Amino acid sequence: MGHGGPTAPIVSFLSDYGLLDEFVGVCHGVIASRCPRARVIDLTHSIASQDVRAGAFALRGALPFVPAGVHLAVVGRLARESLRVRMLGSAAIDLAWLAEGKTDACITLGSHPWDIAAGVIIATEAGAKIFDLDGAPHTLRAKATIAAAPALAADMIRLIAEAQHSPSAV
Repeated sequence: MGHGGPTAPIVSFLSDYGLLDEFVGVCHGVIASRCPRARVIDLTHSIASQDVRAGAFALRGALPFVPAGVHLAVVGRLARESLRVRMLGSAAIDLAWLAEGKTDACITLGSHPWDIAAGVIIATEAGAKIFDLDGAPHTLRAKATIAAAPALAADMIRLIAEAQHSPSAV
Protein backbone atom coordinates (compact mmCIF):
# COMPACT_ATOMS: atom_id res chain seq x y z
CA MET A 1 0.00 0.00 0.00
CA GLY A 2 1.07 3.56 -0.47
CA HIS A 3 3.17 2.67 -3.53
CA GLY A 4 0.61 4.16 -5.89
CA GLY A 5 0.78 1.17 -8.25
CA PRO A 6 -1.68 -1.65 -8.71
CA THR A 7 -1.67 -4.39 -6.13
CA ALA A 8 -0.47 -7.87 -7.05
CA PRO A 9 -3.25 -10.32 -7.96
CA ILE A 10 -3.98 -12.89 -5.26
CA VAL A 11 -4.39 -16.62 -5.96
CA SER A 12 -5.35 -18.78 -2.99
CA PHE A 13 -4.60 -22.46 -3.56
CA LEU A 14 -6.00 -25.54 -1.81
CA SER A 15 -5.60 -29.13 -2.98
CA ASP A 16 -5.36 -32.78 -2.08
CA TYR A 17 -2.00 -33.03 -3.89
CA GLY A 18 0.14 -33.34 -0.76
CA LEU A 19 3.74 -32.17 -0.76
CA LEU A 20 5.61 -35.34 -1.71
CA ASP A 21 5.74 -34.74 -5.47
CA GLU A 22 6.03 -31.87 -7.92
CA PHE A 23 2.30 -31.08 -8.43
CA VAL A 24 2.09 -28.05 -6.11
CA GLY A 25 5.38 -26.68 -7.42
CA VAL A 26 4.27 -27.11 -11.03
CA CYS A 27 1.05 -25.21 -10.28
CA HIS A 28 3.10 -22.40 -8.72
CA GLY A 29 5.34 -22.37 -11.78
CA VAL A 30 2.41 -22.15 -14.19
CA ILE A 31 0.83 -19.33 -12.20
CA ALA A 32 4.19 -17.47 -12.07
CA SER A 33 4.77 -17.90 -15.80
CA ARG A 34 1.26 -16.66 -16.67
CA CYS A 35 1.10 -13.87 -14.10
CA PRO A 36 4.53 -13.04 -12.63
CA ARG A 37 3.08 -10.44 -10.24
CA ALA A 38 0.60 -12.88 -8.68
CA ARG A 39 0.94 -13.75 -5.01
CA VAL A 40 0.02 -17.36 -4.31
CA ILE A 41 -1.32 -18.13 -0.83
CA ASP A 42 -1.16 -21.87 -0.10
CA LEU A 43 -4.13 -22.62 2.14
CA THR A 44 -3.37 -26.34 2.43
CA HIS A 45 -2.35 -29.27 0.27
CA SER A 46 -3.05 -31.85 2.98
CA ILE A 47 -6.73 -32.52 2.29
CA ALA A 48 -7.29 -36.28 2.29
CA SER A 49 -7.28 -37.62 -1.26
CA GLN A 50 -10.60 -36.92 -3.00
CA ASP A 51 -12.26 -35.68 0.22
CA VAL A 52 -14.35 -32.94 -1.38
CA ARG A 53 -16.23 -32.26 1.87
CA ALA A 54 -12.99 -31.61 3.81
CA GLY A 55 -11.75 -29.38 0.99
CA ALA A 56 -15.00 -27.41 1.02
CA PHE A 57 -14.89 -26.97 4.80
CA ALA A 58 -11.24 -25.86 4.68
CA LEU A 59 -11.98 -23.38 1.90
CA ARG A 60 -15.09 -22.05 3.66
CA GLY A 61 -13.09 -21.57 6.87
CA ALA A 62 -10.17 -19.85 5.13
CA LEU A 63 -11.94 -17.50 2.70
CA PRO A 64 -13.00 -14.88 5.27
CA PHE A 65 -9.29 -14.31 5.97
CA VAL A 66 -8.03 -14.31 2.36
CA PRO A 67 -7.97 -11.17 0.20
CA ALA A 68 -10.22 -11.07 -2.85
CA GLY A 69 -8.77 -12.81 -5.87
CA VAL A 70 -8.78 -16.18 -7.59
CA HIS A 71 -9.50 -19.12 -5.30
CA LEU A 72 -8.16 -22.35 -6.78
CA ALA A 73 -9.40 -25.51 -5.04
CA VAL A 74 -8.49 -28.82 -6.65
CA VAL A 75 -9.88 -31.82 -4.76
CA GLY A 76 -11.55 -35.01 -5.78
CA ARG A 77 -13.55 -35.81 -8.82
CA LEU A 78 -12.62 -32.87 -11.03
CA ALA A 79 -8.95 -33.64 -10.44
CA ARG A 80 -9.57 -37.30 -11.40
CA GLU A 81 -11.46 -36.47 -14.58
CA SER A 82 -9.40 -33.60 -15.98
CA LEU A 83 -5.84 -33.67 -17.19
CA ARG A 84 -4.81 -30.22 -16.03
CA VAL A 85 -6.13 -26.89 -14.82
CA ARG A 86 -4.81 -23.77 -16.52
CA MET A 87 -5.34 -20.27 -15.20
CA LEU A 88 -4.64 -17.68 -17.87
CA GLY A 89 -5.78 -14.69 -15.84
CA SER A 90 -8.41 -13.49 -18.31
CA ALA A 91 -11.85 -14.94 -18.99
CA ALA A 92 -11.77 -13.56 -22.53
CA ILE A 93 -8.44 -15.30 -23.23
CA ASP A 94 -9.73 -18.55 -21.71
CA LEU A 95 -12.69 -18.43 -24.09
CA ALA A 96 -10.54 -17.45 -27.09
CA TRP A 97 -8.22 -20.40 -26.38
CA LEU A 98 -11.27 -22.65 -26.24
CA ALA A 99 -12.43 -21.28 -29.60
CA GLU A 100 -8.97 -21.94 -31.06
CA GLY A 101 -8.87 -25.48 -29.66
CA LYS A 102 -5.94 -24.86 -27.28
CA THR A 103 -8.14 -25.84 -24.32
CA ASP A 104 -11.19 -28.08 -24.15
CA ALA A 105 -13.20 -26.29 -21.47
CA CYS A 106 -13.10 -23.34 -19.11
CA ILE A 107 -14.93 -22.29 -15.98
CA THR A 108 -15.16 -18.66 -14.90
CA LEU A 109 -16.93 -17.85 -11.64
CA GLY A 110 -18.20 -14.42 -10.67
CA SER A 111 -17.10 -12.47 -13.74
CA HIS A 112 -18.66 -9.30 -15.04
CA PRO A 113 -20.30 -9.09 -18.49
CA TRP A 114 -17.53 -6.80 -19.76
CA ASP A 115 -14.94 -9.46 -18.78
CA ILE A 116 -16.50 -12.22 -20.85
CA ALA A 117 -18.73 -10.75 -23.58
CA ALA A 118 -16.15 -10.75 -26.39
CA GLY A 119 -14.85 -14.19 -25.44
CA VAL A 120 -18.37 -15.63 -25.29
CA ILE A 121 -19.08 -14.37 -28.82
CA ILE A 122 -15.78 -15.76 -30.17
CA ALA A 123 -16.24 -19.17 -28.49
CA THR A 124 -19.90 -19.42 -29.53
CA GLU A 125 -19.05 -18.63 -33.15
CA ALA A 126 -16.39 -21.35 -33.02
CA GLY A 127 -19.04 -23.86 -31.89
CA ALA A 128 -18.36 -24.02 -28.15
CA LYS A 129 -21.26 -24.74 -25.80
CA ILE A 130 -21.61 -22.04 -23.14
CA PHE A 131 -23.86 -22.39 -20.10
CA ASP A 132 -24.44 -21.39 -16.47
CA LEU A 133 -23.76 -23.52 -13.39
CA ASP A 134 -27.19 -25.16 -13.64
CA GLY A 135 -26.66 -26.14 -17.29
CA ALA A 136 -29.01 -23.43 -18.56
CA PRO A 137 -27.91 -21.37 -21.55
CA HIS A 138 -25.46 -18.62 -20.63
CA THR A 139 -26.75 -15.06 -20.28
CA LEU A 140 -25.01 -11.88 -19.18
CA ARG A 141 -26.65 -12.38 -15.77
CA ALA A 142 -25.23 -15.89 -15.33
CA LYS A 143 -23.54 -16.75 -12.03
CA ALA A 144 -20.74 -18.42 -13.95
CA THR A 145 -19.49 -18.93 -17.46
CA ILE A 146 -18.97 -22.61 -18.22
CA ALA A 147 -17.73 -23.26 -21.73
CA ALA A 148 -16.75 -26.51 -23.39
CA ALA A 149 -16.08 -28.13 -26.70
CA PRO A 150 -19.34 -29.72 -27.89
CA ALA A 151 -18.08 -33.25 -27.17
CA LEU A 152 -17.44 -32.35 -23.50
CA ALA A 153 -20.43 -30.13 -22.72
CA ALA A 154 -22.74 -32.88 -21.46
CA ASP A 155 -19.99 -34.32 -19.23
CA MET A 156 -19.24 -30.87 -17.79
CA ILE A 157 -22.92 -30.25 -17.01
CA ARG A 158 -23.20 -33.70 -15.41
CA LEU A 159 -20.06 -33.27 -13.25
CA ILE A 160 -21.12 -29.83 -12.05
CA ALA A 161 -24.65 -31.05 -11.24
CA GLU A 162 -23.26 -34.04 -9.34
CA ALA A 163 -20.90 -31.80 -7.38
CA GLN A 164 -23.69 -29.36 -6.49
CA HIS A 165 -26.11 -32.09 -5.41
CA SER A 166 -23.73 -34.48 -3.69
CA PRO A 167 -24.04 -34.87 0.08
CA SER A 168 -20.41 -33.75 0.38
CA ALA A 169 -21.06 -30.39 -1.33
CA VAL A 170 -21.03 -27.46 1.03
